[in-house]
Amino acid sequence: MKTVLGAILAILVAPGAALVAQESRDQFQTIRFHRVHLRNGNVIDGTLLSLTDDMATLRLPSGEMSIKRGMIEKIEFIKMRSLLERAPIVDKKKEEKKTDDQPAAPTTPKRDNQAPLPTPGGVPANLRDQADAIIETWKTGKSSDRTLAKDFLNLGSDVVPYLSLLLEERPKDVPCAAIAAALKEMGDARAIRGLSVAVKQGEGNEDRRQALLALIRIGTPETDQAILGAMEDPSSTVWKEAKDYLIEKNRKGSFDDLVDVLTRAMARSDNKVAYAMTLGGLGDPNARKELLYMLGSGDDAGKRAAMQGLSVRPVAEDGAEVSRYLNVRDEMLKREACLFVGKVKYAGAVPELIQILGDEDAGASQNAYWALKEITGEKLAADRVLWQAWYEASNLKKDLQK
Repeated sequence: MKTVLGAILAILVAPGAALVAQESRDQFQTIRFHRVHLRNGNVIDGTLLSLTDDMATLRLPSGEMSIKRGMIEKIEFIKMRSLLERAPIVDKKKEEKKTDDQPAAPTTPKRDNQAPLPTPGGVPANLRDQADAIIETWKTGKSSDRTLAKDFLNLGSDVVPYLSLLLEERPKDVPCAAIAAALKEMGDARAIRGLSVAVKQGEGNEDRRQALLALIRIGTPETDQAILGAMEDPSSTVWKEAKDYLIEKNRKGSFDDLVDVLTRAMARSDNKVAYAMTLGGLGDPNARKELLYMLGSGDDAGKRAAMQGLSVRPVAEDGAEVSRYLNVRDEMLKREACLFVGKVKYAGAVPELIQILGDEDAGASQNAYWALKEITGEKLAADRVLWQAWYEASNLKKDLQK
């Protein structure tokens, strides 16, 4: 009897035990892949498809990739067990109610799921694959822009059309600054189209700056429009590069009607300072005339921009015109006017500068004090009473009253 009961009990328990054992086995999966260690310290995981003396080919989630053997430190085979994640149990009624009550959240496309770009004519497929491999290392966040730029540069000029296409189609999804830096060293006009897109759409200031520097390095007439467009960039680190290039090009006489081009652009731009400082740096009488006109007729932002432009290469005969702005309410404009009259040593501004000492605007007061010392050569303390007493007893007052 005991034997029969034991057998029955074993029959009832055994399926449960088998299920437990099966469940334990099903909780893990074995993962096998190859890990390629690159000489720059980065790694790429995938399935090794082929290995020759010159090239290693991997299969990645985004497609196949070929890597030069010279870039590889070593390749190792990885085998590991990974815990399986069980699918969550979903209450369909609750999910349906939640869907009805709340709008669906917007989805963000994943960069890795983008379709590969077509290879431009004349670009070997292996070079495209190597460029893609460098981009994969960038995604790990372990390589500097300098290292990446060197890696792109080592691919040679045949890869230029593909790098340009990447900048043209996906400037925010690739290491824009590194690609642009490499293209700058190559100086290849085939990159103009992609660089022109990157200088407008690059995500970071350095992305746009490097694209601009590459266009400047190429320096053909086809780059002028994109370089001029960089004057609208919100970052001064970008537009100042364009400013310096335009001033130098004008000095060499290789940019016709630059004053007119800049003046027209400044009139409709929100970034008037960039254009005004470029005009001021030209040393051109017509440019100076345009800045004086804007100083007298522009809005507050235009007047401030014009003042900064005139201050780049200040002319003494403009001192009387600029001194009119020592008494305005606009604090920034007043500060710039103080600096200007100090630079040109315009003595007629001394009475107004003395009155600004001790002004509620500390910046204007400091600039006025600096200007007084520049104009008069005196080393008095920053005290309005002291300076007024000096002025009353000076020959300067008599000269100004003549």
